[in-house]
Amino acid sequence: MTRLTHSLLGLLLASASLLAAAQPAQGTPPAANPTAPHSRMAERMERMQAGQSKRLQGLKAKLQLTPEQESAWSSYTAALQTRPAHWAEHEQQHQELSRLSTPERIERMKSLRTQHQSEMNALMDRRGEATKNFYAAINPEQKKVFDRETARMMAGRHGHGPAGHHDGHHRHEGGRS
Repeated sequence: MTRLTHSLLGLLLASASLLAAAQPAQGTPPAANPTAPHSRMAERMERMQAGQSKRLQGLKAKLQLTPEQESAWSSYTAALQTRPAHWAEHEQQHQELSRLSTPERIERMKSLRTQHQSEMNALMDRRGEATKNFYAAINPEQKKVFDRETARMMAGRHGHGPAGHHDGHHRHEGGRS
C-alpha cells in the first residue's frame, strides 16, 4: 500500500473509532447519564481538532510553502477538516434510538451504519483527491518531507509511534491486532 493509502485508511479508522466510541454504554439509558457519551465525544472531537491543527501547522512549517502553494494548502487542509454530516446529527439520532424498541433500534442502527459508511467513503475520497492535488503542487523536496511526516503521523495513529493511542497495551499477535 502507498503511504497515501495508509494515511487515508488511518483517517478512516480514526473516524470509525470515534463513531464506535459514541455508542451509548450498555445498560445505561441516555437520560440516566446526560454527560455520556455525546459530551465525551464532543470533548474528544475538540481535542482531536486541536491536535490536527497543531500537526498541520507543524507540517506547513516543515514544508516551507511558497506563496504560490498557499491556495493548494488551503484546499488540502479544508478537505481534512471537513467532518461527516452525521456527526452533527449524532445527538438527535441518539435520542431517536433511545425511544425505539430493541428490534426497531437494531434496524435503525443498521440503516444509519450504511448511511454513515457511505458518507465516510465519500469524505475519504474527497480527502484523498485533495491530498493528491496538494501533492502535485509541491516540489520534489517538499514531497519527501510530506511523505516522511504523513507516514510518521499515521504510525502514531496506529499505536506504533510516539503519538500512538495504545500506550503499550495494544499487541499484534500472529498478524492480527
